[in-house]
Amino acid sequence: CGRSQSTALQMAPTREQRDSDAVKVENCPNDIFLVTPLKEVNVSWNEPVFSSANPIDRIEKNLKPGQMFTFGEFMVLYVAHDNENNIAEC
Repeated sequence: CGRSQSTALQMAPTREQRDSDAVKVENCPNDIFLVTPLKEVNVSWNEPVFSSANPIDRIEKNLKPGQMFTFGEFMVLYVAHDNENNIAEC
């Protein structure tokens, strides 16, 4: 109705800017299925690679390569955060 947009709306990034700034997963390893008669087994994998237009602040993970695993199913999760609060998961 003839009013100018607020500064917050004018400064909001466009979808294209958000997409170009987003953290991207460059390499996420495939699932590992392992069957063994052992009670414990050491399992290793290549860690995922992330990239971003902004510096990556931290990468959180719930399990480490080379860790001992017992019977069961495990979901390994990596979450990369950049300094603009963008994230990506593998």
